[in-house]
Order: sequence, then structure tokens, then C-alpha cells
Amino acid sequence: KEPSPEGVTLLRADSDSALLEINGQQQRFELGSRIGGPLSAPQLATVSVWPSDGMYLTTGNINGFTVDFLIDTGASAIALNAATARRLGIDYLNAPTITVRTASGIEQAYRVTLGVVQLGDIRRFNVNAMVIDGPEPERALLGMSFLESLEIRRQGERLDLLEQY
Repeated sequence: KEPSPEGVTLLRADSDSALLEINGQQQRFELGSRIGGPLSAPQLATVSVWPSDGMYLTTGNINGFTVDFLIDTGASAIALNAATARRLGIDYLNAPTITVRTASGIEQAYRVTLGVVQLGDIRRFNVNAMVIDGPEPERALLGMSFLESLEIRRQGERLDLLEQY
């Protein structure tokens, strides 16, 4: 008789009760009675990023393609340059245009939706993003359209991104 992954072994059962071995101790349970135990909170995904030259740089993926990100809590959405969008196969030229304020000034951008954005074990679906027609930003900005659903903590210099649910 093999124990379950939780360490429970069924020793004997009949129409009235079951004899179980739990953590080396035998216990009889009447059929129809309730069995319970402590519940532990599920482990939520956490991604930790350390600064490089004062910036939080990390690697994730968009729609299965690897992307280098700059974590930018000041950006309202994920922002990609045109070359990165083309590499990812995003048809942004047919998307609605918007005007955005960037560090370089006012730019034209295209509003797109990314199917899947993943950073470590944190995955989000149908994430709003923008494609700026040109070479900037050099590195994709991981903005609030992804970060807003996460808890962001600073532990010294380290930045921790934690799933909240």
C-alpha cells in the first residue's frame, strides 16, 4: 500500500469506516464524517530584480519571444519600439494611433494588445501596450499595464514583484 503524495495510506476500509495511516499514526474515520486539516496559502510567484547602473533591467517574454525590459513604474503601459514590435510579429500599423509624452518629447504611438506577457513565473494575458514608431525606447519598458496587478516592494536595492492573487 503506497502513501499518497500527502503521506496518507489507506490501511483498510469497509462500509462503515476507513482506517488511515497519517504521519505514522493510525486513525479511524467513520464514513460520512468530515475530515479536515490546516490549509496553507498558495505560493505566489515572485520575481526579484537588482539594479544595474541605477535601472531595473530584466528579461521576460511577450507572446513566447524573449524581450529585454526596463521596469518603469512611470510608464502607463508596456512600450516597445517599432523594430521590437516587428520582431515579435505585432501588426501595429493597423492599430489605433495615440499621442504619448516620452522622455524625448511628444511621439506618435500605436495602441496594441499583447496576448501573453511573462516575467519569471508571473504571467498576464491581453496586456495593453504601445508601439512607438521609431528606435525608442531602446529597451522595452515594462509599464503599469503589467505592473499594476503586482505588489512592488523594495528590499534594500532589490526590487521584488509579487503576485497578489
